[in-house]
Amino acid sequence: MPLQNEFKKKEEIIYMMQLMLQLFLIAAILIYISIIVLLLKKKTIILQYSLVWLGSAIVLAFIAIFPSSVAYFASLIGIEVPVNAVFLVEGMFVLLILISLTSIVSKLSQAQRELIQAIGLLEERVRQLEKKK
Repeated sequence: MPLQNEFKKKEEIIYMMQLMLQLFLIAAILIYISIIVLLLKKKTIILQYSLVWLGSAIVLAFIAIFPSSVAYFASLIGIEVPVNAVFLVEGMFVLLILISLTSIVSKLSQAQRELIQAIGLLEERVRQLEKKK
């Protein structure tokens, strides 16, 4: 009987730790979402680029609210330890964000190149017009 009581106490401690972790994650995700919304309101970032961040927040919130879904997902794809599935999802979001940022930088680089060329053409036109005077 004392062994069963000790086991129940350990189960209760583990449950409380999981509950505390779950509440901490939900609070952290709410702060994360509020920062994204604040940046959107201040127009520091535009909605198009914040969608990846908001999507990751939604997935993380789902994982925090329904932690058993991680174990189910892990078993579906053959991962033995559910924490590894969390790292996999996290790594996929990091890659998605990197691809998104690379796309943004590429677009800005192309726009910069076009602007530099346009400035060069305008400077040439100004020189030609000054020579005519």
